Amino acid sequence: MKKQLLSIGKFTLFLGLGLFLVWWSLRQIPDDKWDEFRNSLRDANYWLLIPVFVILIASHLFRALRWKILMEPMGYHP
Repeated sequence: MKKQLLSIGKFTLFLGLGLFLVWWSLRQIPDDKWDEFRNSLRDANYWLLIPVFVILIASHLFRALRWKILMEPMGYHP
């Protein structure tokens, strides 16, 4: 139970730190830049994200396969 509580505490701490850093960096953006940002998001071509995610998933799969191949000679068989 203590380990789980410590894990939840760490998660909460780093999530809070991350949210604070995002807020701290975004609060410095002037209002006219927010309109430009919204327009850029509206005009973006989101279809380009599909190949990015395919490459990302393939990268993770190949990395996992590489580690499996490297660890098998040491007697570890996941």
